[in-house]
Amino acid sequence: MLRRFSSTGWAFVLAFLANGLLLWHFHDHYWWPPDEGSYAHVAERILDGEVLNRDVQDIHAGAINFLNAGALALFGRDMLAMRYPLMAAAWLQALLSFWLFRRRGPWVALVASLVGTAFGVVQFLDPTAHWYSLVLFWVIALYLAEADLGRPWRLEFLGALVGTQFCFRQLSGVITAVGVVAYLLLRLPNGSGAEPPSRPPRLARGLAVILMAGLGFYLWMATDANGLVLLGLWPLALLALSFRRLRLPDRAVLALAGRLLAGAVIAALPLVAYHLFHGSLASWLRDITVVAASVPHLEFMKVLSYASDFVAGGFAVLLEPRSLLDVASGLYWLTVPMAFLAAGLWTAWRLRRSPAIPDVLPFLAPFYGLVSVHLQNATYLYFAVGVSLLALLWLSREARPAVRWAVALYLASASIIALECQAGQSGRRSWDALLRGQTEPVVASESLLPRCRLKIEPYQLKVYHRMVELIQRETQPGEAIFALPSHSELYFLAERRNPFRFYNLLLGAKDPEEQQSVLSQLVAEPPKLLIFDRSDKYVTAFSDEVHARMGSGYEQIARIDDFWIYRRREPSQAPKN
Repeated sequence: MLRRFSSTGWAFVLAFLANGLLLWHFHDHYWWPPDEGSYAHVAERILDGEVLNRDVQDIHAGAINFLNAGALALFGRDMLAMRYPLMAAAWLQALLSFWLFRRRGPWVALVASLVGTAFGVVQFLDPTAHWYSLVLFWVIALYLAEADLGRPWRLEFLGALVGTQFCFRQLSGVITAVGVVAYLLLRLPNGSGAEPPSRPPRLARGLAVILMAGLGFYLWMATDANGLVLLGLWPLALLALSFRRLRLPDRAVLALAGRLLAGAVIAALPLVAYHLFHGSLASWLRDITVVAASVPHLEFMKVLSYASDFVAGGFAVLLEPRSLLDVASGLYWLTVPMAFLAAGLWTAWRLRRSPAIPDVLPFLAPFYGLVSVHLQNATYLYFAVGVSLLALLWLSREARPAVRWAVALYLASASIIALECQAGQSGRRSWDALLRGQTEPVVASESLLPRCRLKIEPYQLKVYHRMVELIQRETQPGEAIFALPSHSELYFLAERRNPFRFYNLLLGAKDPEEQQSVLSQLVAEPPKLLIFDRSDKYVTAFSDEVHARMGSGYEQIARIDDFWIYRRREPSQAPKN
């Protein structure tokens, strides 16, 4: 016993130190300016006393905004400040995965913690709600694996965990909730067994059908055939395979639903109370439902596919390798996206063959994989693929030794490639550089961009330094500028005011009434500078209309990279008809 405890203890210490060193190494690398800027901009406006969803818009439920605002308040108003809680959360995630895997063996647990980090936050260093939702997924998985759910308040606490995840990112919370309910229908006493119930389990099976219908509708709206095969089929298959095994009595199903919902409501109460107090409840509900639900339908959400772009791209690199690195990177892209399919297929096969209640992690992994389904790019891949890779590690521990070693060797090799060739890299790399694992240098930005303090690409540092210099030269503190259609990082970096409630025109002016309000405000109170990025993915017919209508009142003074900068004409300079 002492020897076993000693091995686990040493492995835990190594996991603690190794993950901490990895996260510290990458913590200030890379940025994605519009995304990082939107989080910083909203957080700063909250710190300045504006009310979320009344004075400043965001489509997240709100927890991420208050967390980022707290980081700015605690560590200073720069983008680096938001990285500290992000890294702490990722460190916690590594230790949670270690603890979940510890009974599979201490060194397996160590590998699990490192794989989760290699395929986690270091791949997209951004204070996005996705990463906090992922940490909460691991909290939920560990809780389900360890807690005695038959004791009082255990299910309510589980509901509160899922509700908290929803408060960070709504879709992640809903997806996790579907997986958790499906798992509990099998796991709870009398939920799954050989003995038939005294009455048909109508509610349990009806609930399973509702969950399948909901997932089916979401997949129909959100993805294509490639996404369906790679990610979408497997949670549906698990629900279908569970259907005949469900034995939970109707009364128990009602109690389960009520207790989980009660916990979720408790978790949401602070946000509800905040908006009730500030009179922003209606705008909050619209932002996090109607506006947020429109995002998956934007045109750029359907540009890439894991199968036809990443898997096929990896295969293409293998056909024409230029170096051993190309071979390694080609194999990486050929296989990593396939982890969703492999974990889902393996879990479904086990569920079909074994009458035992399935293990938590492999059962939940195919459900959580749906986080990555509606935007199939490299960033969204990493939001969930680590869970599927670790589900494969979990499943392999009960396979033949050859399979165990093959999975372990693959995960170790893929993690090295992930850290060496993909982690902390610019989202502006060419497609060929991404597929071949070609890295780009980064430089410190603090001297030129005091409100950034991150290590970023030299070219981006030059562009944003010029932009901030120009904005601050042409405007005074307190004067407004308008970044069209988005690029809220400019407000934050240059310390200039956004004249609108929204940080993204497409999200803030969705209907004709809102669009007319924007046009009227621009006429009544024109901002000193108008900055237009013609290449922005959020450019629409309305943003073009805004740009055209403002033209007579503005003169172009510069073009920096993709930014066209216009200065408001003084009345004496206005062109005469």
